[in-house]
Amino acid sequence: MTARETDQWRSEAKSEAAAIVASAREEAAKLVRAAREEAGRLAASAQDEAAKTVNDARVEAYRVREETTAIRKRHDEDIAHLQHLATEHREQLRHHLTHMLDRVDASPGDSKP
Repeated sequence: MTARETDQWRSEAKSEAAAIVASAREEAAKLVRAAREEAGRLAASAQDEAAKTVNDARVEAYRVREETTAIRKRHDEDIAHLQHLATEHREQLRHHLTHMLDRVDASPGDSKP
């Protein structure tokens, strides 16, 4: 092989290598763009899903808060009612016992000399 043939072969090899590198760079750029687009779609989808999950959690928290508030209100009403009944019963018992003591005190035949 002559020097000229070697130079020509080298030149062709360099041109072919440059074409392969350019094609690979173009393909890599396409892959990077496709990956970025997919990443963008995935990120948007994840943000939408996260927003939906947060909204669902807020709705559930509001529902639970309303439910517990209603239960607490019913319990407070029950407690107030029971306290009222206890007061009434205490007054009735006091009245009854006072009446019974008055009857015992008023009995004429129970006095001992």
